[in-house]
Amino acid sequence: MPHTGAMPVMLFTFGIFGLLGRAGAETSPTPSAPPPTLPPPSPPPPAPPHGTARFLADPPATLATATVEKPRPRVHVYDMPQSVSFEFNMSQPRLKPYESYTDGYRQYRTEALIPELVRASAQYEPDPKQADLFLVPFRGLARFYKHRYQPDGLNDLDAEFTAAVRWLEAQPGDFFRSRPKDHMWIFASGRGVSIFPSWRKHIADCIFIGPEGDERTGWVAPHVKDVIVPGFIGPPPIAQSAAFESQAVRPIFAHFRGSYTSARSGEENFSEGVRLALVRATTAFRLPRHIMARKLSSGVYEYKASPFIMSNASVDPKAYSREMQNADFCLCPMGSSSWTARVYAAIASGCIPVLLSDHISLPFDYAGSPVDWRRISIKWPQRDVAGLLTYLCSWSEADIVATRARVIHTAPLLHWDGPDSGALAQMMGYLTRNLTRGAEETTPAWWGRDGLPVAPAAIPFPSALPPQPPSARPLDVLVMAKEVGCVLKASVRALRDHVRPRKIHIIADRCNGWYGPAACTETRDGMPELSLDGAKELMAELHPEVPAERTGWVYQQLLKFKSALLPDHGGANVLVWDGDTVLTRPFPLPLIDDRGKAVLLQGTRYDSPAYFDRSGALPVGYFESTRKLLGANPPVNTSYVVQWQVWEHAILKDMTRLIESRFREPWYRAMLRSVSDASTGLSEYTLYGTYATQRHAERIRIASSSEILWLRDHPFGLLDGEGACCPSQERLRDIVRGGFNYVSWECSHESELRQLPELWDRAGTGPLARRRLDESYAPPSAVPYAPPSAAPYAPPPSPPPPSPPPSTPPPSPPPPSPPPPSPPRSEE
Repeated sequence: MPHTGAMPVMLFTFGIFGLLGRAGAETSPTPSAPPPTLPPPSPPPPAPPHGTARFLADPPATLATATVEKPRPRVHVYDMPQSVSFEFNMSQPRLKPYESYTDGYRQYRTEALIPELVRASAQYEPDPKQADLFLVPFRGLARFYKHRYQPDGLNDLDAEFTAAVRWLEAQPGDFFRSRPKDHMWIFASGRGVSIFPSWRKHIADCIFIGPEGDERTGWVAPHVKDVIVPGFIGPPPIAQSAAFESQAVRPIFAHFRGSYTSARSGEENFSEGVRLALVRATTAFRLPRHIMARKLSSGVYEYKASPFIMSNASVDPKAYSREMQNADFCLCPMGSSSWTARVYAAIASGCIPVLLSDHISLPFDYAGSPVDWRRISIKWPQRDVAGLLTYLCSWSEADIVATRARVIHTAPLLHWDGPDSGALAQMMGYLTRNLTRGAEETTPAWWGRDGLPVAPAAIPFPSALPPQPPSARPLDVLVMAKEVGCVLKASVRALRDHVRPRKIHIIADRCNGWYGPAACTETRDGMPELSLDGAKELMAELHPEVPAERTGWVYQQLLKFKSALLPDHGGANVLVWDGDTVLTRPFPLPLIDDRGKAVLLQGTRYDSPAYFDRSGALPVGYFESTRKLLGANPPVNTSYVVQWQVWEHAILKDMTRLIESRFREPWYRAMLRSVSDASTGLSEYTLYGTYATQRHAERIRIASSSEILWLRDHPFGLLDGEGACCPSQERLRDIVRGGFNYVSWECSHESELRQLPELWDRAGTGPLARRRLDESYAPPSAVPYAPPSAAPYAPPPSPPPPSPPPSTPPPSPPPPSPPPPSPPRSEE
């Protein structure tokens, strides 16, 4: 066929070099049992429409006498002249790196490896007349890198592809002309078939094999005819971590090491801004204290200073592999294109892959596949990086270990390790399934873990959450707060929506500014028998080492007991709630069950941010005051300080009577007397929880913090878009999507008063958002996707990201003499 004509060199440099780019790999299912085989009639009939059951086209009578010769599909690999296919021996000396697939080209080795493995497999069919499918071993990507810098390289590359097509058309049997839909071409990078400029004219009906499955490109149909396969990552990594295949705790919570931006022409919208969003989010993100404690318990202190690795600094491959093997989660954002080799490197390292690529197509993702992506990975919307990081904090160590075991079990299915195993066996099984059943039976789109949906950001909070039905047993709420403000208002509003109490009573230092249905009592009026000044005088006499401001904190706890004992509640159970805590969804279990048992939530240092000292034990002040008052020791490794408790009036009354009988004075004076530590003093929750579990265990229901998830302070800090310490809807939505039931908003923690400008932008508030609005700035994620036409795919143009990559000149015609080729910069 004559050459298709010259194409502009600028299109070559901008349209192809800036294409979807670098690669990754995925897993594949085990082959299903092959159907009975038949020798095809000769001459071969024209191919049926794609998707019909070609393997079972013979009449039943013939099937009864069929002889099983080899498993299906039978694949014929063309023996093309080297001058046409460019199938150089990869061990041949003097080959360029892109011809031997070494250095930066290693991830594209499937272009050469798949034909070799098929020839050695049980499915290989040397006789084209007996073949079900035909594999074209043309090394197009190697030729692309050969010509990429040449002045007329695009035309030369197109001519080489066209020459391969002409050779196929000239073969005896005319298989290519009569059965184009049975011919397979390998495109081993994110550029896909776009490296062949005339592909729509010559091979549009053929099957494309490669790692890229973004249907927005217009040149791949992963659920109709094309096959998505894992990219090449080399042999399985050597285990460098004691936790690689065990249930041991890994020291790294999450890991990403790779490029944030790209200076390559045409990739100004690199990663669609996802990687930059990750960088900005992690600058303000802090691991909750219980997760930090969990990571430190691993005994591996190499990563103690940084259990969350987010870096674009290069390390040697051995160190990179060791980091992944020591990580729970490996973040896999899209790069130049939707697929990324990081997914498969993570799985090979036993690290749970977290996919931040909305349009990624995964290998063999169909119903019944042995590669169950929903059980070995997490997929999260690109737009919601903050919600993702919060969500990862909700995973228990048991969940991580169980998922890691499935990841390690799946990993061998991804390796290109032999002709009848690993990725090639999965590919053959997929082809058998697809060709005998028609179009691929795809599974529905999924997000999160186990296919669970992620709440879309557009839904307002909290109206999107169903309110809890009112309890059959009366329940009052007692809220203790320092002052009336945005946090208290959000707390009371959430309690009203999600608990539906009989009434809410607030005790605050000052009630100025409170307007609502709940009653508010000021601290000075809450306990006439012992005023705050009187408590300070008594404490100064009993414990002069305790500061006066600390006495005010202890006094608040006395007010909780006093208010819960008041006859106003009519003997009802009282939910005692810290006013700086916001409920984000209904409780997952009834606070009072049908038998009248009240929930008592407890936490450990590894499953909740409950307060423990640095040794992991209950603070000494909590322990000693409880021991003195009750004559019994509270648990050392368990905490009831979880921001709230349900108090039963009868149990509380019994407890105060016991204290008075032991001390021969009013219970509130005895509590002040029991304080022995100036910093921790007394804990009302430890006191009541210890008494209830030891004296009235039959009337409570113990719940763990793995049943009711909660956080002490937001992982991204407490400031809203205006710089105020207020729980914005957006931040609360992060908590909801993370699966947590409530979060404390303790504005007295100065370390949590940090800002995350990128989050303000999402809400359209805050000084940075206003400045960008004034500058008519549009972030990369706001650029709409423009599907390509018949031209090779190129990402849509976009404004530079907020933190611009190194500046590059606009695309221009290449110089007369080409520079020496160099390895491509990996999308990693």
